[in-house]
Amino acid sequence: MKLAEILTEFDSETAERVEAAVRLISLQALGSEKYRRHVQSWTKDDKSPVTVADLLHQSQVQQMLADRFPADGLISEEPRSMQEQVVEEASAVSREFYHQELRPEIADVPETGRVTWILDPIDGTKGYLAGRYYAIAIGFFVDGEPVFGAMAVPHSPRAEATVIDNTVAFAVRGRGAWIAGITSEGELQFERLQGGKGSGEQPWKVAVSLEHGGGVADTLKETLTPVRMDSQAKYLGVAAGAIDAYLRKSRDDGGTDVTWDHMPGMMIAREAGCTVRSFNSDAAQPRPERVIRFDGGMICHRGERESKLAVALDRLVTS
Repeated sequence: MKLAEILTEFDSETAERVEAAVRLISLQALGSEKYRRHVQSWTKDDKSPVTVADLLHQSQVQQMLADRFPADGLISEEPRSMQEQVVEEASAVSREFYHQELRPEIADVPETGRVTWILDPIDGTKGYLAGRYYAIAIGFFVDGEPVFGAMAVPHSPRAEATVIDNTVAFAVRGRGAWIAGITSEGELQFERLQGGKGSGEQPWKVAVSLEHGGGVADTLKETLTPVRMDSQAKYLGVAAGAIDAYLRKSRDDGGTDVTWDHMPGMMIAREAGCTVRSFNSDAAQPRPERVIRFDGGMICHRGERESKLAVALDRLVTS
């Protein structure tokens, strides 16, 4: 199903934004892989890496919003001061590897609006640098409520091949979720994601964070097999059936989880029919702000709340 056909189901305000976001992150997925072999990284104050690709993607989204939706707000990860340091290089990279013109000045975008976007320009930068899975994740809220989430998962040459490799997926609240293979030629062809059915096969595959999943992975039982992955591509892995569940324990290093690391993936998983909840079973509701809060941690799994898999996960997080 072509994107244009899906968009006829939405109001014009939503359709225009969905189309702009999905097309842009699909182009970014192609460009970031072409550029990956040439990329260099720096370390930010929080000890996490950043690349020109992170900063470039954010600048491309800011330019898109300023040109097409100037009243919309944007909450994103990268500091403007770092964007300014590489603006000329980013423009050259955009032209050479992305075939997109990027103006040599950073577009001014408010942080909030009636429509507020959330962006992680590269979620899993360590994975990007290492050739593993990473995601380009974006979404927006309308009047404070989450309405749209999307992510692109570029081809990852050093990761185990799954159905999410080289794909773009999106969801709209109450309307479902879709996935398509990313291609540089022709129209994207989408199909609905149907993550509501639980897997009856054991051991169940449970994704955990490559960076912060050690404690959870160490406590998995014989019926649960840990799969270590970078980025919120784990949410899409559950929605697409590549894995059965994703567990994210609240960070024990004093850090907080940020909304751009979760909101787009949560939207896709929920609209695909998966269950997304905190450890205490409350449904986590992202808000248009930087920090996201959940009690104990986050669980995303295929199937219903009462499934055998859900019971096994509850035993794990309460043990």
